[in-house]
Amino acid sequence: MAVLPGVPSFSEMFESLHPEIMAELRAEIESENVPWPQFTSTLDQRMSMLNAPMMLLIAIPMIFYFKLIRRDRPLVEHAVFTLNCCNVYVLFLILGLPIYMMELGLMLASLLPLLLVPYLLAGLWAFYYSTPGRFALVSFGLLAVGVIGYVVAANIAIFIGFFWASHSVMG
Repeated sequence: MAVLPGVPSFSEMFESLHPEIMAELRAEIESENVPWPQFTSTLDQRMSMLNAPMMLLIAIPMIFYFKLIRRDRPLVEHAVFTLNCCNVYVLFLILGLPIYMMELGLMLASLLPLLLVPYLLAGLWAFYYSTPGRFALVSFGLLAVGVIGYVVAANIAIFIGFFWASHSVMG
């Protein structure tokens, strides 16, 4: 069940993206005498609970990237800046909730995570004031680290969510 009406749950979105995986999983779950709705509701709850740790999985590589490019600043300062970026990212997600009412393909095409980029660029300019060439290189590196961190964290969260849900309902 989704938090907002009309917004698909994680299991519904995953099933629309990978119907063959969900069909195999459904057969496996039902062969263990576990009702499919019970499994999907447990999975959706677990995925909701993994949102905060997923943000940390994205933030940690960004903190170390900032430390790599500016060693003269303390790690705590980098952490505060990165967590502020993540807070603004969550704010953009909340403001962008109408995008989640779209069909899945349109929602993914909207590249919602990239709404964070203007804030990061302005923050980098203030936090790491330097020449335009270095600023462009640092911004591109940050975008690459953020995207890679997002993809890795999403895959880790999905694996943990499925593992946790299957062990919760099967005992």
